[in-house]
Amino acid sequence: IYNGRYRIPTIEQIIRLVKRQSRLTGRTVGIYPETKHPTYHRSLRLSLERRLVRALKTAGWNRRRAPVFVQSFEQSNLQRLNRMTKVR
Repeated sequence: IYNGRYRIPTIEQIIRLVKRQSRLTGRTVGIYPETKHPTYHRSLRLSLERRLVRALKTAGWNRRRAPVFVQSFEQSNLQRLNRMTKVR
C-alpha cells in the first residue's frame, strides 16, 4: 500500500539542500552519508563508491576539509573510498 507513496531523495538533491541551508543560516551544514551493504551492492554490479565520489566531486566536496564524513560498517568499502577521495 506504500509503493510509490514516498520519494527518496538522491544524494545530489541532499547536497543541494544542505548547501542552500548553509547559505540561509550562514553556518556550515554538512552530510554524513553511510554506504549501506556495499558488498551486496557490489555483487549486483551496483558499486556505491564511484557514484558517491562522483556526486561529491561535482558538488566541489572532494577535499579533506569538505563538510562530509562517510561512514560504513564494512572496512573494505572505506579502504576503497580512502583511495578514491580525500573526504573524511
